Amino acid sequence: DRPAGPVVDACRDAGLLALTAGERVLRLTPPLIVEPADCARALAIVGAALGRPA
Repeated sequence: DRPAGPVVDACRDAGLLALTAGERVLRLTPPLIVEPADCARALAIVGAALGRPA
């Protein structure tokens, strides 16, 4: 339960575009067609931004 802004910043620094959707909501907007490897990379980046292992 933390502000989403710093998480968005950390994701962006790692190459993942993310948005906020409220003070504590992280919004991801993947393309319609996405490869499983891209999903795994995105989850790893979000996990790292949250300070959790992927």
